[in-house]
Amino acid sequence: MPTTMPHASIGEALDVIHKQDVAIRAIPEVESVVGKIGRVESALDPAPISMVETVVNYVPEYKIDPVTGDRVLDSEGKPIRNWRPQIKNPNDIWKEIIKAATLPEAHPLQSFNLLPHES
Repeated sequence: MPTTMPHASIGEALDVIHKQDVAIRAIPEVESVVGKIGRVESALDPAPISMVETVVNYVPEYKIDPVTGDRVLDSEGKPIRNWRPQIKNPNDIWKEIIKAATLPEAHPLQSFNLLPHES
């Protein structure tokens, strides 16, 4: 997860998280993105204010009929993809997210937990 400088103010951290959220949301495969700074008053969440956590949901690979739950087919009987041709798997989306979210004022993304999208 990216971090700002340890001495960053809340305003600076909010600015970084806003820029990252906007940049990540611009990726066509991303359905929603929400960033969080700070922590709750708990010993279980020792994150400093400079640490940023971001949750990204991406669109399913194939279009799904909302009524039947089946994949939507084109005129040739092939499933219609929601993802761009160069995006082959979720790791390709992750690479796009890293490129989009890397800001000069933030340290590089250090870890992630990539969970499959539930539709």
